Amino acid sequence: MPIGDDMAGKPLKQARIPRAKSSAVRPLAVNAAGRSEILSPTVREPAAALVIARSIEEDIVLGRRHPRERLVEQDLCDLFDTHRGDVRSALFELEKKGLVERIPNRGAMVRGLTPSEGLEIYAVREEPEVMAGRIQDRYPKDRAQWIPNGVWAELRKFYYEIAQANHPGALDALMELAPLSNVLFGSDYPLRPASEVVEGLTGYKPFTDAQRRTINREKLQLDELQNQLANENSLRFKVFTRYSQLLKARSSTSAFHPHGTQTILDLHPAVFAIERISPNGDSRALCLHNVSQGTISFSTKYEAATDLFTGQTIRISRITLEPYQVLWFVSPVLSETRLMKEP
Repeated sequence: MPIGDDMAGKPLKQARIPRAKSSAVRPLAVNAAGRSEILSPTVREPAAALVIARSIEEDIVLGRRHPRERLVEQDLCDLFDTHRGDVRSALFELEKKGLVERIPNRGAMVRGLTPSEGLEIYAVREEPEVMAGRIQDRYPKDRAQWIPNGVWAELRKFYYEIAQANHPGALDALMELAPLSNVLFGSDYPLRPASEVVEGLTGYKPFTDAQRRTINREKLQLDELQNQLANENSLRFKVFTRYSQLLKARSSTSAFHPHGTQTILDLHPAVFAIERISPNGDSRALCLHNVSQGTISFSTKYEAATDLFTGQTIRISRITLEPYQVLWFVSPVLSETRLMKEP
């Protein structure tokens, strides 16, 4: 491809990408961005495709490559002194980031970035450098004592929310800095709605559905979680204990068998009521959930039942539930009025 004025400032020849001389198969490792890299016996070298992709990405973000500019594979092979396999892998990575688009029978070309997309990518790449500089200035003498593993290791411990980093290029830059466990969902509503963040996450092809769900969940430190579970007055202890009781109760009652029948009962607008019957019909369970913040009372078609957790038999022809209270009953007995009406 001829070099014109629009290519001014571009290097005519990139440094040769180092390659392994041994023909032996080398092990692979996964880097912070989730990509595989070849490991040498002593030094881990970045994959050639990754080096090419980063170089082209920098040219695009800094305007050295223009929107709709064709990326000819052979020209890139000559520029980086490599083969088509590496170039195609690099273009594939750039396409996943949304920086390059491929058109059938025409090849790859630079996709036009909006000003906001370019600023997002630049900001995400710039901020870690600024943070690293601040940390180095804070500990100029005793840095090795406070940050023995280096500045970047400390930055990877931080949590990052993605309210202003939902473009594929920005997300990719963030993935190179922080592990997925340290990425949080964020919103700058009303400046930018949460739906825009969701759209960006959905469009980021390197993420699987499981990884997207991970971003929207609270991240916990193991020692902190263990301390909370050991404290009987903590909310986590109470929730965990109650869930454990519910699971044990379900596993001990055949009415909760997955092949059993289930009927939703219309008992009260604020009550989610389910009747479960075991596959052979010998076990029946009644589950009542008050989904409101108020105390409610209502009538049922049953006369009595056994509380699944306490083992006590109580009258349930009329029930009062506290806000968000849950009651599970087994062996409910129909009232005499019901028995006379039903065949």
